[in-house]
Amino acid sequence: MHQALYIIPEWFFDFSVVMEILFSLVTLAVAVSGMAVYKIIKDKKIWRFSLGFLMISISYAAWAALNTHIASTLDKGILMISLTNPPLMHVLAVYTYIIFFIAGLVTLVYTTLKVERGELLYLLLGLALTAVVSSVSMLVTFRIVALFLLTYLVYYYFNEWYTAKNKRTCWTLAAFILLVLSNLFFIFTDSTSTFVLGHIIELGAYLILLVSLLRTLRIK
Repeated sequence: MHQALYIIPEWFFDFSVVMEILFSLVTLAVAVSGMAVYKIIKDKKIWRFSLGFLMISISYAAWAALNTHIASTLDKGILMISLTNPPLMHVLAVYTYIIFFIAGLVTLVYTTLKVERGELLYLLLGLALTAVVSSVSMLVTFRIVALFLLTYLVYYYFNEWYTAKNKRTCWTLAAFILLVLSNLFFIFTDSTSTFVLGHIIELGAYLILLVSLLRTLRIK
């Protein structure tokens, strides 16, 4: 049987693991900082915002664990990956990454809505996950769905900033614009240099959100 094989240099996985661990830690810090802000101002939107980033942190932790395990099979600096019949552990890690990342983004979108109804969150999450999991090209569809959710968040925070000219909203808008940009890189290009740039932009976005929340805590 023909197997799809990919030959990948060692540094590629090393860089990926380091960045994913950083993503997980920074998004966890965003979630914890958000919870601290919530305890002060008692705004449920902040609590849901923090919950969304907690889910995203879990997703990155799963992806980092997967790539760490794959990197451990490296032989003389080169890794050959077969996409045919992957180990169960790899499949579970991929699904954990996708489900928690999409759930996190859907929760962030739900946070922006003026309607507080659990069935609406269920519907949004169910439709998004069904579209991704049932797709032939699951990872490509995952990126497209994530991009759709992120562009909505950019639209929402742009309107919020344009209306109130709030500085914290401006930083949040900038962060989501960067996340849209990084996802565009991952969808439309496949070079290693673009992969690296996309991850750096992604990390910058999460750091902006973290600094914004920490400044809010200091003000309070």
